[in-house]
Amino acid sequence: MEALTAALAASGPTPDVGEHTQQLLAAIVESSDDAIVSKNLEGVIQSWNAGAERLFGYSADEVIGKSITILLPSPKLDEELRILSRIRRGEPVDHYETIRRRKDGSLVDISLTVSPVRDASGRVVGASKIARDISERKRAEQALAKRAEEQAALYAFTDKLHRARSTEEVYEAALDTIRRAFDCERASILIFAESGRMEFVSWRGLSEGYRRAVEGHSPWDANVKDPEPIRIDDVDVADLPPTLRATVKAEGIGALAFIPIVMDRRLVGKFMMYRSAPHVFGSDEVSLALNIARQLGFSLERMRIERARRGAEEALRESEQRLNLALNSGRMGAWEWDIHSGGVNWSPSLELIHGLQPGTFGGTFEEFKRDIHPDDIALVTGKIAEAISARQDYAVTYRMVRPDGTVRWLEAFGKVVLDGEGEPQKLAGMCMDITERQQAEAERDLLVAELSHRVKNTLATVVSIAQQSFPKDGAMDTVRQSFNDRIRALAQTHGRLAEASWMGVSLQTILLDELAPYRRQDKANVRFSGPPVTLNPKVALIVGLAIHELATNAAKYGSLSTKRGTVDVRWQTRPADRILKVSWTEAGGPMVTSPKTSGFGRMLLERAIAFDLNGEVKLEFAPAGLECEILVPLESDTLTTI
Repeated sequence: MEALTAALAASGPTPDVGEHTQQLLAAIVESSDDAIVSKNLEGVIQSWNAGAERLFGYSADEVIGKSITILLPSPKLDEELRILSRIRRGEPVDHYETIRRRKDGSLVDISLTVSPVRDASGRVVGASKIARDISERKRAEQALAKRAEEQAALYAFTDKLHRARSTEEVYEAALDTIRRAFDCERASILIFAESGRMEFVSWRGLSEGYRRAVEGHSPWDANVKDPEPIRIDDVDVADLPPTLRATVKAEGIGALAFIPIVMDRRLVGKFMMYRSAPHVFGSDEVSLALNIARQLGFSLERMRIERARRGAEEALRESEQRLNLALNSGRMGAWEWDIHSGGVNWSPSLELIHGLQPGTFGGTFEEFKRDIHPDDIALVTGKIAEAISARQDYAVTYRMVRPDGTVRWLEAFGKVVLDGEGEPQKLAGMCMDITERQQAEAERDLLVAELSHRVKNTLATVVSIAQQSFPKDGAMDTVRQSFNDRIRALAQTHGRLAEASWMGVSLQTILLDELAPYRRQDKANVRFSGPPVTLNPKVALIVGLAIHELATNAAKYGSLSTKRGTVDVRWQTRPADRILKVSWTEAGGPMVTSPKTSGFGRMLLERAIAFDLNGEVKLEFAPAGLECEILVPLESDTLTTI
């Protein structure tokens, strides 16, 4: 830090920097949220502020005097050589985005700026680096890009379906869309033949042997009405016949989903998505897949009608009416804007969404803006300008005001169409009414927030009653405090579940919360090891209470009651026998002897796991330290491994 402060002072316009100024500079550097590091011309670290310790995980003592390359992944080593070369020439490196490696081996996205540091004579003696964590921004950008890619895939699919002249073209368009929208290498479409057997009609990436082995299999009866999608997130633990499981695994498939294709509420086939590794098919993916299946079903129906009554004008009108009905029932409409002329074309279904009679829209960009909610006009026009300027896909969610004053939520997505010279000519796409979805999400969030508030108030009331009910003497004070701590442990896990909208909480988060008060600053006395595991609400509350009992016991009587004591927590999932195994091992504490009686904490630990989760707790009072093994059965909704 002194080297960086002196160097900063030497590079300023005032040749004599006082001690107060140096201290001020050092304080600014040390308190910065950004990582600020200085190094010499050989790349050796000279100073390291608190922001760098938070970002990269190393303390100053661990890295000062070492090469800056300890932060660089192997593919980025040449990057440091280029930076040092520019610094030696006195050239700054303006901020750019790159990646670095933390102490725990994980990679982090950062924005980096590097500036040369000069001594009092103006000679370059080193460099200062300022790094900022941009991981959250990157994740947000990736999520937005994924959403835009999905919408672009849907738009392209719709366009191809309108142009398709055969069922083969429809199948090819569907497979292209499935692979693009879900980023999967393999997909297939199967249709019921006249014999009633489901057969492959189009596929990508599947071997002939696999197709022969599974052809004819269907999870639904041919006469079923409104079949639901079926997801197999992990073939290893799925309830499949042994022969079928072996066939699927031999093809290298780790997860798959069955999406029904329906025409007039009649099951006609399915399309399949395959993943090489276990994969959780989320509700958004299923919703998108059903949208694709609906459009595929509508197009197959149109093809069937055209084949059956080719050339008949009445049949063509009937097919178009069915497609328009599909758009109207899905509250979707198409639009196109000619950038040069300013003309805007709306489909009749889009006019109905805006509360207009078909054919009454004026066809100008100004009339389109007139219906946008005043607070959202800048957002929509800004997104349009951004899409045209960057030649990128357009996606925006905004409010629209109908002529009768009602407000509706719309989601629009489109694509820039270029002319022969590569200049933007048109912006075309689809628009969907998502008002009910927005309202449902808002109501759900309000309900979860209210439930969380009421449960926390209930737990606080329980604590208050307990404090008034227990006698105030030495022994009962200890009992009362233990009771309060257990209630607070439940409240803490409950809070984590509320933050995740009661979708579950990770096992590592529970461990971090319960052991945080006992971890040393270097974190060496408490270690975790295991795959990412998310527990459902019921399991999370019980396991959280069990971990609280173990942590409290270790802090009072076990390894965490001494400076050298350690706790090592390891967990693993065993798909073969459907078990989650958590191992708690203490060492370095007082010598352990087996207790003659079972305390309330032990009884709570063993009975809660056994009775509420049908699990098992094994306690071993080894002289070197307590060893505990918790076994929880893997039911269908117990946990999710990520």
